[in-house]
Amino acid sequence: MKKLFLLFCVLLMIFGLCACGAEGIFCNHEYTEEVKPSTCLEQGEKTKTCALCGKIKVTKIAKKSHEFSAWTETVAPSCTADGEKSRVCSLCDTVETMTLASLGHSFGSFKTVVESSSVQNGLEKRTCEGCGLTEEKVIQSINYVDTSVFLVDFDESTTYAVADEKELSKIFEAAVFNRAGAVKFTLDFECDDLNALIDRIVDNTGVPFPFGVSARLVGKELTLTLTHPAEPEEMTESSSPYVQLASANYAPITQKRTEQYDSFKINDSVISYKVSTSEQLYYALERRVRPLPTEGSTAERIYEKIKTVLRRIIDDDMTDFEKARAIYDWLIMNVTYDGELYSMLTSAGGLENSNAYKSFYLEGVFDEGVAVCDGISKAFSAMASIEGIPCVQVSGKQAGNPSGVGHAWNKVYLDGSWYIVDATSGGVIVNGTYEVYSLHYFLMTDSEMAKRYTAIDHTDLICDTEYNPYTDTKIDYLGGEYDFYVESQIELNAVMKYLSEFDETEITVQFKIADSFDVGTDPSDEIATACALSGVSISRSITDGENGETVTVW
Repeated sequence: MKKLFLLFCVLLMIFGLCACGAEGIFCNHEYTEEVKPSTCLEQGEKTKTCALCGKIKVTKIAKKSHEFSAWTETVAPSCTADGEKSRVCSLCDTVETMTLASLGHSFGSFKTVVESSSVQNGLEKRTCEGCGLTEEKVIQSINYVDTSVFLVDFDESTTYAVADEKELSKIFEAAVFNRAGAVKFTLDFECDDLNALIDRIVDNTGVPFPFGVSARLVGKELTLTLTHPAEPEEMTESSSPYVQLASANYAPITQKRTEQYDSFKINDSVISYKVSTSEQLYYALERRVRPLPTEGSTAERIYEKIKTVLRRIIDDDMTDFEKARAIYDWLIMNVTYDGELYSMLTSAGGLENSNAYKSFYLEGVFDEGVAVCDGISKAFSAMASIEGIPCVQVSGKQAGNPSGVGHAWNKVYLDGSWYIVDATSGGVIVNGTYEVYSLHYFLMTDSEMAKRYTAIDHTDLICDTEYNPYTDTKIDYLGGEYDFYVESQIELNAVMKYLSEFDETEITVQFKIADSFDVGTDPSDEIATACALSGVSISRSITDGENGETVTVW
């Protein structure tokens, strides 16, 4: 009984302790409650504390949802830049942003600005309706020259990733034109034979500049190292072996352009390109590309000299025929053929380094006034191109002698037809002493030229239109109007009378005898009669052309 009593007392003590504030399972909790409200940014809390035992229970209250305003565009997207929109929570001022993707250009269709033709590149443009950006597209002419090298924006510091051999060749050609020291490529195609690849791209290079090249291929990385000859500096010792005689056929115009005139047709070209050498200048001009000469370069100096000549000999009121004639005349009367250089070319040993001589280049014509056919034909092409007249240099060989020394002349496009111009041959060398002016080589046909030379290039440009330059100049005589196309004795008398009016002691005149004027096999009797009537005493005469119908006397 005593033991039961003691057990009952212990149980009473345990229950008493639980009821009197000791933390335990037998507490009848009396909680007080504190609430921390939730916000948009953090959770709330509800805290319950027992007043009897001090027990604390914490319950999390979920965050509230933001109450955002409507989206507002804060930065408008453009064609190339992303925009942005935002919204603000009215409860907590939190700002939420979202990127608006760039719109991309909204181009219309290309529209023709310059029509392409057989001799002129065309140009098309389109404009973005969003930002006004203009894109241009060059439309290649039908086409008498290749201008593809000028469509390459070449940068020697760039490593070009090329998808095929054609793309590699195109960039390599630009490297040659730009006289690059090296050009690097990443090949996205297989190259099984590097030497064969280099041989092909060298053979396909349309830029006719001399160069050397070596190649190094490591994995897919190809480096081509180029070498280029120095710009020409040499002249022959006897640079003017011939005396240029005055000509009654040559009548310089009165200058009408100012010395500051620069409204040349080449400035309207749809393509422009940087140049520094005279060869780059000539090559660009022949392809009707507006040259951008490097400051202080040979190209800048020669380009200004050419324009100075054109300011003095060309009148904007002239027809293209008259402009071509003025250029032809100026080259013959102001540039002496470099006979000594020709002798060096044809000697047994040949010429060791032709690239060193100015007479092959524009420098010979415009710096020295002495050149061979290569330099003279380049000059004609460059001058005509600046005036907006399509023109190319043509190379070839002597007819019947393909192993002989080559020759260079021009084909020029006038009023819908191509013609041959040979300003070198237009300065006829007589007895190794004189150089006399001849119109016989101005605006010839292919068939006429083929009697002397066979063309190698530009054979697709057909010159089959007849032109008679001897009718261009009019002569007043005894109340009548005549020209240098002699159809009668009276007209021949007029030519000799015209010659007598010049003061020069040695002056030539050239005329062409028409088929209708029967002079037999030799016009010497008719010429003697005309000289007697006009008081002219002539000492020499030469004939040229078929059946000797072109006569020059002085």
